[in-house]
Amino acid sequence: MIKMWRTEQNFQELRKMGMIIGKGTFIGDSVYLDLSNTIEIGDKVVVTMQTVILTHDASPQRVGEGTKRGKVKIGNNVFIGVRSIILPGITIGDNVVIGAGSVVTKDIPSNEVWAGNPVKFIRTMEEHKEKIRNVK
Repeated sequence: MIKMWRTEQNFQELRKMGMIIGKGTFIGDSVYLDLSNTIEIGDKVVVTMQTVILTHDASPQRVGEGTKRGKVKIGNNVFIGVRSIILPGITIGDNVVIGAGSVVTKDIPSNEVWAGNPVKFIRTMEEHKEKIRNVK
């Protein structure tokens, strides 16, 4: 587990380990970052507590097929809900919400809301913003 990464000084430590982190990004408490491959996080991203971002998967090794590895790229203005898991090789576009407890098993396009295990499309960001405006 990694401590809460709220300050630019902490982000400098992560950058030395190979991460790319944009401006205005927040990484919450007890987030696990698998730095065996590159993790790239854009500007204004919120990665909430206990999220796991994986860049390798050794499970194929158990059946004699080696280890799957892949860079994880998270765009700008993304919110990743509590206890989500991002699998290796995933790209998440800009302006995305990932619901709490989601397992992201495929690339997520920009301007959409996704949630679930495995993750599935919920609605567009435009529809999401309209729904939020109508909540009283």
